[in-house]
Amino acid sequence: MKRIFRRSFIIPSLSLLILLLFTLQSPAQLTRGAISGTIHDQAGAVIPGAKVKITNPQTNFSRTETTNESGSYRIGALEPGNYTVQVEANGFSKVENREVVVSTASEVTFDVELKTGNISEVIDVTAQSEAITLNKTNGTIGTTIDSRRSEELPLGAARNVNNLALLSPNVFTAPGSSGISANGQRARNNNFTIDGSDNNDITVTIPTTPVIAEAVQEFQIQTNPYSAENGRNTGAAINVGTKSGTNKFHGELWDYYRGSRLNALDNIEKSSGLTRPARFNRNQAGFSIGGPVYFLNFGEGVPAIYKGKDRTFFFYLFQGDITRTGAALGGTIRIPTPAGFAALAGVPLRSGQSTASRQAVLQQLGFLQNIYGLNPQFRNLTNLTANGVAIQTGQTNIGISQPVDAYNHTFRFDHKITNNDNFTVRYI
Repeated sequence: MKRIFRRSFIIPSLSLLILLLFTLQSPAQLTRGAISGTIHDQAGAVIPGAKVKITNPQTNFSRTETTNESGSYRIGALEPGNYTVQVEANGFSKVENREVVVSTASEVTFDVELKTGNISEVIDVTAQSEAITLNKTNGTIGTTIDSRRSEELPLGAARNVNNLALLSPNVFTAPGSSGISANGQRARNNNFTIDGSDNNDITVTIPTTPVIAEAVQEFQIQTNPYSAENGRNTGAAINVGTKSGTNKFHGELWDYYRGSRLNALDNIEKSSGLTRPARFNRNQAGFSIGGPVYFLNFGEGVPAIYKGKDRTFFFYLFQGDITRTGAALGGTIRIPTPAGFAALAGVPLRSGQSTASRQAVLQQLGFLQNIYGLNPQFRNLTNLTANGVAIQTGQTNIGISQPVDAYNHTFRFDHKITNNDNFTVRYI
């Protein structure tokens, strides 16, 4: 069950002076994308010198390139997201597409045909975006999932975002394991990254640091044939991209709940004489907030490098994962019944055994008295013989309480230094 509240916040200014630098050197893969294509006229002739401008509406980040002599252009190092692309050239109408989607570590092709005519006319080709959905730059097979689907698709009891990999072709749960197998590879053969940084356990090659679903900007799995930069292992390359702030303050508040009141008795609980399931409550509750950072923005003389809007952004998430249980029944065990334990005291001694040695053994088994105090239900009774004395034993299940508290903090800071240089800090 999920209880969730969303709200956009418009706040005139916010003063923050935060810099978290936890440095850890590790290799990284390419996580940003690119837009490329060719500009031509209605006759198919290429148009050199055409101006191509891309803009991210959420951050107002923009880049401009000019087509070369073959009419081609390429704009790289773009954060995943939706971009507006404008193309114009002298003597031609301007073309605009407001929904060019750039994904992690991918290059989207956007070819444009310019019509001769009034240069003030703007032709909106947003509805014709089918032409750019096909990956025309490489043969990589995989799946990219956006932030909304990362939150709303079922992820299992623990809400593990890596389960999204199972939506990709030829990916399934590895037999005898909770891991992921791609193309028949072992579950240990995958490569996990966060924002392109290594996230592999050094012993069994499973993900080390969890990413909360509400912190995911984009989830990408590549099964084959991905580039050499992802070639750490022979299985799938799984990258989780984290969210960043935008020019508008936005946030979420959520609570995922699972509880025993929604469960039915299982066969073990019924055979143990229980009338209702043992208490179990799990709440995964948290909040997130992101937006621009305004600092040192006092007066007209402040250099643009220090201004927050269009330049500096933050994102913060907190989640508490709290589990409270009653005496949930554990695995089935076989132990002496109270009558069997009492009979142990009368077992005759063998040659060379002393009364003290028998008493020492009984003291080691003294913990059984605590179990008997729980009034366990015994079944499948049988007798075992000890020095000619029958000792009654039976199968039972013992209630165990296992409370768990887990907390996750995710922080990301992005700063645009120049049009060609960006600075990002992420801490989980």
